[in-house]
Amino acid sequence: MVDVLPRRIAIRRGVQLETLTVVWMAVEAALAIGAGVAARSVLLTAFGADSVIELLSGLTLLWRLRVESAGGDD
Repeated sequence: MVDVLPRRIAIRRGVQLETLTVVWMAVEAALAIGAGVAARSVLLTAFGADSVIELLSGLTLLWRLRVESAGGDD
């Protein structure tokens, strides 16, 4: 029989780390887009747009980890 306690601890830690990552990416995207618009820099604005794409990916992973931490889809 597989011990599920280490897995649950790992998933909980994954949720914590991914939450931190999502917050970081949201701040990064907002600052980059804001600075890019203020400076009229296409490159900086594009970097912010890329950060939004990474943010969507992080949100998807966070959603998946939260579903699994709640006991769904073990």
